[in-house]
This record gives sequence, structure tokens and C-alpha cells, in this order.
Amino acid sequence: MPQSYTPYLDILRFSLNEEAQVPESVKLIDWDQLLQFAKDQCVPGVYWMGVRRLGHLKENKPTDDHVMRWMAACGKLGKRNSTVTERSAWVAKNFEKEGFQACLLKGQGLALCYPDPSLRYPGDIDIWVVPRSQSGSPNAASQRSNNPSDVQGSNAATQRSSGSNSSSATASHSSHSSFHFSLFTHREDADIRTVIAYCRQFVPDAKACYHHIDFLKAGDVPVEVHYRPSWLNNPFHNRHLQRYFLEHADAQFSYLQPQGFAAPTWEFNVVFLLSHIANHLLHEGIGLKQVIDYYYLLRSQTERRSIDSYEQEFRRLGLLPFARQLMWVLCQVLGLDEQLLVARQDERRGRLLLSEMLAGGNFGMHDDRPLSGFYASGLKSNLQRVVRDLRMMRYFPSESLWEPAFRIWHYFWRRRHRS
Repeated sequence: MPQSYTPYLDILRFSLNEEAQVPESVKLIDWDQLLQFAKDQCVPGVYWMGVRRLGHLKENKPTDDHVMRWMAACGKLGKRNSTVTERSAWVAKNFEKEGFQACLLKGQGLALCYPDPSLRYPGDIDIWVVPRSQSGSPNAASQRSNNPSDVQGSNAATQRSSGSNSSSATASHSSHSSFHFSLFTHREDADIRTVIAYCRQFVPDAKACYHHIDFLKAGDVPVEVHYRPSWLNNPFHNRHLQRYFLEHADAQFSYLQPQGFAAPTWEFNVVFLLSHIANHLLHEGIGLKQVIDYYYLLRSQTERRSIDSYEQEFRRLGLLPFARQLMWVLCQVLGLDEQLLVARQDERRGRLLLSEMLAGGNFGMHDDRPLSGFYASGLKSNLQRVVRDLRMMRYFPSESLWEPAFRIWHYFWRRRHRS
């Protein structure tokens, strides 16, 4: 880890822990550079929770200009969060009107774990939807409107009926294929095709990938429609992960929030967010934002099982190495209470996670290493994947070795779902 990042991590740990003492390294901080680093990592609001507690400093105190820049950045966050929360409720309501069950993944549902939800950096709307017809309700495909204005609707409509989630999302998900990548029954594949067909009524050229499809923007907020919350490259682990999602789906679609949408339960998020972090680390790059999301998730727990119980589940799902590296970063770098961890710590892999976060920033967008970061070119993008697989091979051999095979299989999956 570059020595220059140490003060930034020290002040982040101070920002996350309300009772922490001001670190000695605060005297080394360039406040303009820290703000830029926070923006690159999509965590300016988290840092602000610490910066605003430094008014008593006698040495290297943030100037009034520095404070005003932080306040301006966080003011924008608050306004954006209000917009995204409103649009999230509106999107969920409209999908339910169209005959789907909907659950908001990450985003504004996860922001509720933060001490101040308005300071979480908001992104796209990721919404998990399934046709309600699978549990006996009218078929969504036959009832939906062909008028895009019916889907876009009024942004003021943010509340929904509390009885709209009474049907079970798992009734038709009792059987799974056990062979390789054939993870879903014909019924489940038909449900996915229903979601894709619905989205393409409004975005005919929308590209579908294994777990989601792009949809209309909700105003100026991009929307991704998920038919699978996440995935893994290893087909055997992925089969267990998809089964976990389906077995726990009903509770997620019925876990209503006061903001007007359903969001995952705490136990579901422990698994889902871990798989999401693993995907970012393996495929694109990961920033502090995703790790801090998990930090606040664990701090919000009210009941917990034993570490052995969580590790047994993570091992079955192929997520245990990712869980242990994340616990090291959360505890040793961010200062999370060891009693709140859901797995044992792995320093070797944890240091890899830390170096990847610092090198690439959010989504790896600021990674200037050769063949790293984001590439629009298909050739360079595939080369980037190969380079990343080789870098991760030592730490996560199973997922890295299966990634090229999954990519080839996924190419044919996308061709099959083009229309």
C-alpha cells in the first residue's frame, strides 16, 4: 500500500467511528487532495462525517474554503438521494402495477443502514423483478400496457398498496438443473424471458446479460432490471447461490420500507452484497463505497448467528475467501468491532482487496495500471479480463479459472436472448 494513502485511511476510520480520537496523521493531509480521493471512491459524504468534527484542530485545520467545498459536495448528495429515493419508489410501484413483484437491490434500501442516509453516494436504480403469474396471479405479459408513458408515469407517485406483495415468489422455483451452467428450469427461464420481453417493449435494443437488462431511465436516473440478483463464475457455486436467492426471494419482495419500496432483509444482504463485492473485485474493480456499504450493514445488525454458521453458508456458496478478506479490511483498516464480523479474517487476501480499492477507485474507473480499468473496446475489455484473471488467480483460483469458460458460455446465452 502506498504510504501516501495512510492518512486518508486514518481519517476514514475516524469518520466511521464517532468515538474515535483524531489521528496523528491528520497533520499530513492535503484537504483538496482528500476531497478528490473521496470523490474518486464515491464516499465524500462518509468523509464529511469526520471532517465536520475537526473544527477544534490547531494544526492543519481545514480552512473555510475547504469546508465550503465539502458542504457543497454533500449538499448535492442530499438532493440526489432525495431524487433517487422518490424515483426508486415510483419504479417499484409501476412494475407492480404491470404484474411483477419488485425489490430494490443496494441503493436507497441499503442507505437506510447509514447514520445519515442522505450522505451515501447514490447510483443507478437496481431492481429485482419476477412475474407475479408464477404464484397464480394474472400473467404480467398479457396485462401490461404497450404505452411507455404508462411505465414512466408521474414522479409524484411514490406510495404503493401494502397488500401488493401477498403472492409467493418461490412457488415455481422448487427444482433446479444440476448440470454445469444449466441452472434453471424451463419455468424459470420463461420468467426471465417474460422480464426481458417486457423491458424490450420500451427499449427494443436493450442488451440483456446473465443477471440484468437495461431499462428506461427514471427521469435522469438509470435503471437496471435484475432477474437474478448476482452470480459467480464457478457453475457449481453459482447453482447454490441462485438456489439461495430463489429460496429467500419471497421475504425480500414482501419486506416493505416506509419510503415506498421493498428492500432485502439483513440476512439476505449479508450474502447478496458479498457476492456483489466479489463480482466487482473479479471483473471490474472495487472502491471503498462497496466496502463501506458492508461496514454499515454489519453495524446495523440486531441479531446474529455464530461465525461458524455464517462461514458454513459462505463455504457452500463459494464466498468464504471473499468474506474473510473483507472482514480483515473492515476490522483492521476501517475499525469495525470484531464482535460484528460474520467470518474470520484473512490478512493475505485482505491486503489484495485493499490495494485493489486504492489503485482503481469506484468500479476501477481510476485504475491506471496497464490493461486495467474500463475499456469501451471489446478487444481491450476482454484483454483486461484476462489480465485481471491472472492477477486474481493466486488468491481466487476457482473463480479466476472458470471466468473464461463463463464468458464463452455467456456469449451464447446472450445470442439466445437477443430476441
